[in-house]
Amino acid sequence: MSRFAPPRPSPPPRFEEGCSASSLDAPLVAAALSLLFTLSTLYLAASTNPGVVSREMAAPEEAPSAAPAGYCTACCVQRRPRTHHCRHMRACVDRWDHYCVYIGNAVGSGNHRVFVCFILAATAHAALLTWCAALELLGRAQPWRLASATHALAPALLLLYTAPMGAVLACFSAYHLFLISVNQTSYEYAFKKAYTARANPHDR
Repeated sequence: MSRFAPPRPSPPPRFEEGCSASSLDAPLVAAALSLLFTLSTLYLAASTNPGVVSREMAAPEEAPSAAPAGYCTACCVQRRPRTHHCRHMRACVDRWDHYCVYIGNAVGSGNHRVFVCFILAATAHAALLTWCAALELLGRAQPWRLASATHALAPALLLLYTAPMGAVLACFSAYHLFLISVNQTSYEYAFKKAYTARANPHDR
């Protein structure tokens, strides 16, 4: 019998429990595509004419003492129905919804559709980033390991930022989809509550 015992076979390698890197490929690709679409719609919403009313029907130099209904004394134009003056744009905008400081432009008939696409894309992007952060956090989090906690700090901070931001964007998107369903703008819904008590006069 030999004095030395034969070497024991090494145990098979143990893989860390959690999400593998391949499980993050699809969410990361989707998040990248949603970011591209969000930036594209953001540029279009910011650069598109919101529906500024032209001044072809401008009043003479001396405005009449009794201005007719729908006449804007600031722009000197005869406004159509659902047209309101935007003090930020210093112009009347057709179907003025609101002025958005995040795009630096008013939202009206000219860019309302692309603005809704922008907030929907931003909501989807925030949801995908939350998903990626959650998967990464579940894959790296191991209790009682300082190195693991350090690596999990970045996805944890990202999760704390994107989750509430996504919730706010989801509420904002739902609000605008509701306004579309009732054929009203934010201004009309906030300041013209009579539409809720009777038929909307702008419905076709």
